[in-house]
Amino acid sequence: MKNLPAEFARYSEQQVSDYLALNAGLVAMNLVLALTDQGIGSNLILGFDKSKVNEVLDIEDRFRPELLITVGYTDEKLEPSYRLPVDEIIEKR
Repeated sequence: MKNLPAEFARYSEQQVSDYLALNAGLVAMNLVLALTDQGIGSNLILGFDKSKVNEVLDIEDRFRPELLITVGYTDEKLEPSYRLPVDEIIEKR
């Protein structure tokens, strides 16, 4: 913490947790986009028992899992999932 910017050093424990979780999500998003660009399938998983991941994957307790990413190839042609039209979810003012 001594090497981090002064603003970050003033964060509460909850703010630090939120900041790190957000950054983990940004890294995951970029990784998934890069994998997709290379034709590699991936899936973000948020709904898992976080209390068991460290033990199952033999990861030190000082690390806290935020999400899991499965990665691999498939022989199947994947169809894009349905997305709402932009005009239905964005209001232009």
